[in-house]
Formats: sequence, structure tokens, C-alpha cells
Amino acid sequence: MKEPIPAEARRAVAAGLFGTAVEYYEFTIYGLLTLAIAANFFSTQDGTTAVLATLLTFGSSYLVRPLGAIFFGWYGDKFGRRAALILAISIMGTASTAIGLLPGYATLGAVAPILLVLARLCQGFSAGGELIGAVTYVMESVPPSRRGFLVAMNPFGSSMGAATGSVVVGIISLAVTAEQLTAWGWRIPFLLCLPLTVICLVLRLRVEDSPEFRKAVETSTIRRVPLRQLFTQYPKQMLQALGFGIGLSGVVYVSLVYAPAFLVKTRGFDQRGVFWLIAACLVIQAVSIPLFGMLGDRFGRRPVLIAGTLGHLVLAFPILLLLANAPSFAAVGLTLLLFMLLSGVQSSGLVLFSELFPVRVRYTGAALSYNLAAVIAGGFSPYIATLLVASTGSPTSPAWWIIGVSVIGLIALFSIRETAYGRSDRGAEEKVEPVADPA
Repeated sequence: MKEPIPAEARRAVAAGLFGTAVEYYEFTIYGLLTLAIAANFFSTQDGTTAVLATLLTFGSSYLVRPLGAIFFGWYGDKFGRRAALILAISIMGTASTAIGLLPGYATLGAVAPILLVLARLCQGFSAGGELIGAVTYVMESVPPSRRGFLVAMNPFGSSMGAATGSVVVGIISLAVTAEQLTAWGWRIPFLLCLPLTVICLVLRLRVEDSPEFRKAVETSTIRRVPLRQLFTQYPKQMLQALGFGIGLSGVVYVSLVYAPAFLVKTRGFDQRGVFWLIAACLVIQAVSIPLFGMLGDRFGRRPVLIAGTLGHLVLAFPILLLLANAPSFAAVGLTLLLFMLLSGVQSSGLVLFSELFPVRVRYTGAALSYNLAAVIAGGFSPYIATLLVASTGSPTSPAWWIIGVSVIGLIALFSIRETAYGRSDRGAEEKVEPVADPA
């Protein structure tokens, strides 16, 4: 019989889900509006160079995500998950709204791309504490036997946020001409970040901190310097989480950022049609993620995640071959949907990051390992994919990147014992005796 979900846990799930949705809405609109942003912020006659510069700016935000993870991990492990998540979404919303207000290159010259990069760095810093912080908060607030399903609501929120971004961009692209979209229409999705952020803040201000964190505070197991303890006592868990994160992050943004730009710029598909295609795929992916989370509760995280990672490894070349050569838009859409569903399988296992660590270093360990993986393999994966195609002339060359990161992910998954986190409430917690916080 399934454990009931307390009201407090339901509020925690809602607060985590909506915040993650806002974060990925903000990141997705940047990716979908790459071509318009390139035209506004980078002065060059070479369209490919401008797009590459815009993708590099996209990737630059990932450079500071580990710093954000360290800061918000310390803040969340010391002062509470709720406080860290409120601060993270506030910074994210402010930076995203600022992008919609920035003058372009024609007005500010070289200062314009510098300000764009600064705004992206603020986004990246806050993102370092958002998604995995929400995962940690929800994991500590819900019944252990339903963690997989309920924590999967956070990646469900990320996919729905990304889908919402695609829908918003799609609606605006229908309402204005292509020239107007490039001139000013691209700003509207960024300006909508302000009311979305306010709603998220209201939700998070109405919830309490997680029961596990409150208990840790009462028993004095909270560390002043969780980062030091993390590296001295849990290096194996850090490497395992990092490896799995590389397998996940290295693929997600190829489908979400690189593929749309490839379909428009190289295949010549209508930009508006691609926006709606991405939105439809993301909605289906979002619905699938909690289902995969339920499978993880039933059969264990490990077999589910291994299956998704193997799918990327085996199907990398066929998927990219079809994206490059499929004769119809419908066939391209089905191929992209398969690509995203495989990413959904992996995303359903985000709870793994938090389950590998005990409560007193959980936020720091999960956030830092996830965001280091995002830096190594995530943020620059669209740039790497584009560069591989430009260097080799082969539209299937990014498959080698997908295969490489998938192998790393599989090695990490095979090294993790299912009993460390799978179908019970037994985790790293039971292996560590509580210790007093030193004076």
C-alpha cells in the first residue's frame, strides 16, 4: 500500500515544481531565440560566427554554476533549503528580466554582449542552487517509498517550463513577422519572467523547511563547512554523481538547444514550426518523467537509468541521421521525440544525486556534482555539436559526443549499489553517525 502524501509534502512538491519550471522556461527561451539574440548582440557578417558566439554565451553561464552550487549548497545546508531556494529564484528572475531590457549592439556597441554575458552569469550562478536544491528539498519532504515519483515532479516541471517557453515563443512568432521577432519580439518572453518569478516567490514563502533538515538542526548534525567534509568523507559519491551527471547533461542540451537551431538553419524548416514541435515533444517528455520515476520506485533507480543511458548510446547515430535526412517534418518530429524521451528516462533519476549524500552535506554534494557535470558536459554541448558539424561536414558527428558522455554515465551507474538509494528509505544517512557541530 502506498504511503499517503501529507499536505506539507504536497506544498513542497508544488513549490519545487514551479520554481524548476520557471528556471527552465528562462533557459529555454534563450536557446530557442538564439538566432534573434545573435542578430542583436553580435556584430558580424558571418551568421555562423554570430550563432557560435551566442551559443558560447549560453555556455558561459555554466562556468559559474559550480560557484553557485558551492554558495547555495553551503547556504542551504547551513540555513535551510527553503531560504536557499527563495534566494536562487530571486536572482534568476532578476537576471532573466534584465536580458529582455538590454539594449543591443546597435545601441551600446561592444558593451551590449558584455552585459548579456553578465546577465547569463547571474542566471548560471542562481541555477547552481535551483534544480538540485528543489530536488533535495522535495526528497526530504515526501514519503521515502514515493520519492522517485514525487521528486520526478521537478524534472517534470523543467520539461513543462521548457515547453511553456516554446509555446510562448511560438505564439509570439505567429503574432509578429520574422523581422519584428528579430527586432523586438524576442524580448517579450524574457519580460514575462518577472510575473513568473513573483508567483514562485509567493509559493516558496508559504512553505516550511524540509522535515529532515529541521530534524538535523535539532540534533546538531549541521556542519559549518560542508564542502570540506564532502571532499574528505564522500569522494566516491561525488565521482559517482559526477559521472551520472555527465551522461545526463551531455545529451539534454543537444536535443533542446542544438537540434532546434540545426533544424532551422541547416534543414531549412520553418522556425515557427520548430518552436511548436519542441513544445509538443517537451509536453510528452514531461508527462513521461513521473512515470519513469514510478518505475524507479518499483524496480530501483539503477535499471531504469541504465536503460535510458544505453538507449542514447545505441541510438545516437540513427537519431542524428534521421534528423539530418528524414524526408518529412513529421518524421523529424518523431525522431526528436524519441531523443527527448530517452532524456526523460535519465531525468527521472535526479533524486539519485541527493540520495547519495547524508543530510548535513546533501545540498552541497548534490548541487556541486550536478553542476560540475553541467559545466563539463552540459552548457557547451550545443557549441561542441555545432563545432563538430562545422569541422567535419557531417551532421551525424555529434553522435560521437553523445556516445562518449553516455559511456561515462554507464560507468558511474554500474559502480552504484542499488541498496544505497533504491526502493527503500535506506540511504547514505544510515551509514553515518550524527556528529556535533564544532564550535
